[in-house]
Amino acid sequence: MREGVIVLDSSNRLVDYNKSLRDMLPELDFSMVGQHLNDIWLSLAGETFPVEYGREGLQTDLYWQLNGETVCYQVRTSYVYNKDGQAVGTLIMLIDITEQRFLQEQLKQLAYFDGLTKIYNRTQFLLRGREILSEAQLNLRPAAFILFDIDHFKRINDTYGHDVGDQAIIHVVSVCNRYLNPEMLFARYGGEEFVIAVPNASLHDGEQLAEKLRMALLNAPLEVQGTRIPLTSSFGVAQYNGGSDSLESLLRDADTALYESKRNGRNTVFAHAVSLS
Repeated sequence: MREGVIVLDSSNRLVDYNKSLRDMLPELDFSMVGQHLNDIWLSLAGETFPVEYGREGLQTDLYWQLNGETVCYQVRTSYVYNKDGQAVGTLIMLIDITEQRFLQEQLKQLAYFDGLTKIYNRTQFLLRGREILSEAQLNLRPAAFILFDIDHFKRINDTYGHDVGDQAIIHVVSVCNRYLNPEMLFARYGGEEFVIAVPNASLHDGEQLAEKLRMALLNAPLEVQGTRIPLTSSFGVAQYNGGSDSLESLLRDADTALYESKRNGRNTVFAHAVSLS
């Protein structure tokens, strides 16, 4: 069998195992037969067996370090019965699903995250942004939304090339991440444009954060092969303050404020007037 098999008696002591299991767990030794599974696992991994194997029909994942790499085994359990129909032991099967889980994680990365910057993509922002807005509506709390983009980004691409343009986008994300906490939702909205949702934040809070990011980017030029390339950004801020505003309408408000910033010379922060409902 390609699957690893562990056979336990009614006291959860190891009775037998197959060659495939030995390949999966090279540290396993035949001298361990007769020992309780938890004791064996404690000697192998420093903890008791991390799966609830004492019930039939279990199906769960177990991650393991093999030859310095993380592998994933699907664990399935079933009882062993005698001819009288009495459960006399447990059979645990380990199936290597590492490649399957790796592919699933790749698909998740493609679905959730921007390939260049590794922050959330537009689709995930819209999904999670609506959740933030729903919580704000439910708890009668404000929320701030910030849109910003890199000033004169086309000029960077035309002057230095698209590879440097990509480095500029990555650089902006790196700088901004220093000032954003895990509660804030940060995403690439498209091209050189980014969006941030800040729960429990007023318009003033959003302006302060945008100004902090603007100054951080201003003071951290991109360096490419000894050349310092100044990067600035223009920001627009909007606030949910109760009422029936949708995420789309709030982003339109932030976009309007962003273009006010551009019309006023770029490298600045503008806030959309709060609409009380």
